[in-house]
Amino acid sequence: MNFKNKNLNSVLSSSLVPIIFSILCRIYYYNIYLYSEYTDTITYINAGNNLLKGNIDPMRTPVYPLFLQICIKLFSLTYMGVGVVLIQNIALIFSIFFFYKICKHFIKSELIVCLACIAYGCIPSIVNWEFCALTETFSIVSIVIFTYLIISYLEKKSYKYLIITSFFMFFMVMLKPAFLVIYAIFIGFLILNFILTKQERRKMLLGFISAVISLSLVMGYVEINKYQNNVNEISMVTDLNNFANIVKAGLYKNGSDEELIQSVNDLISNGETPVRAAYEVELKYRSYNPVNRIGNFNNEILSKYRINYLSYTFLKFKDVYDSPISIKYADLSEKFKDKILTSDLLDLNINFYSVYFLLIIELVVILLSWIKKKIVPWGNIGIFSIILLQIIASIAFAQGEYPRLVSPILPLLIVIIFKDVDMIIRQTPSAI
Repeated sequence: MNFKNKNLNSVLSSSLVPIIFSILCRIYYYNIYLYSEYTDTITYINAGNNLLKGNIDPMRTPVYPLFLQICIKLFSLTYMGVGVVLIQNIALIFSIFFFYKICKHFIKSELIVCLACIAYGCIPSIVNWEFCALTETFSIVSIVIFTYLIISYLEKKSYKYLIITSFFMFFMVMLKPAFLVIYAIFIGFLILNFILTKQERRKMLLGFISAVISLSLVMGYVEINKYQNNVNEISMVTDLNNFANIVKAGLYKNGSDEELIQSVNDLISNGETPVRAAYEVELKYRSYNPVNRIGNFNNEILSKYRINYLSYTFLKFKDVYDSPISIKYADLSEKFKDKILTSDLLDLNINFYSVYFLLIIELVVILLSWIKKKIVPWGNIGIFSIILLQIIASIAFAQGEYPRLVSPILPLLIVIIFKDVDMIIRQTPSAI
């Protein structure tokens, strides 16, 4: 899409226009969404209190709990929500600059880059998280910054971006343990680039050393958690999720801990859902010193019934295929409750099936580009890998709330959609 008007091009060729739109839309959203707290919010606050006493929390990694503590100190506990919303608003608006740089790497048309950035900064399925005392806003921003750092390396070939990325990944894991899969993506990139690109091997080695040091910091955190809390993991949420999945799959009945089994059966018989029953039983029998009772039960089931568990996990990907990915958690003001918001019509209204389809298309684009240009399309492979592994990790290891857990991939889905639109338009002879 070529514009003859140079003034229009100059206006669009920056992140300023999307930032202005983003600020204006938040003025609008302040009349719609309310600050919202959840069960998880309390656990983050409690974790922050533990951190201030010098102890890491066995359940929550430190970044978001410390953020909430900062908000409490600056705004008081009563007005903490004001600080949470304001800072999360600012963080996402600021990240538009990084998102703009990502779009510029993939999209030729300045207008489409601008529209993609406006979508990122304004759609409800992203903005609504800024009103929630949950990690999702920072998770979304983190994925954008991580992708920006990788793209910056691809464009400038400076090893400093590999080093910065390595240590930024540690921050991401301390924000959300599920981001541990990012290490697999980054190290996979380093290994493949080392094999396929001879002139960059020295830089790949530096990147690999940095990644190993960063991963060592994660392992160090696990050791501290083990020393202080007897939890030999980043977070004991892993045990909770595994137990919930085992209960949902019905495999818990085959375990040897009769007391756990009977407790789950009693709750389910009284009308509780399997996930709720698992949560209540895990909370009741949670113990890490001297024995990790739930963890040992999980390990027993997973070792004996691995094939059954894998089958259950595979079916989860099928079961969620028609679930919407553009979920919104923030509470609505009384004025807008039970009403269809006009802004929702412009949201990213797609489901998991659509995401699967987009990934298949992207895989075809990667292969065709690789064959045609004889150059590895690292950027395309990167966003494809991040989306795919985030979906796999969220669905395979969690017990529910999958749309919330995969929300960090929303920016990259926007990139793919607008990138494909740009490609189609450029290949159309009548394109403007």
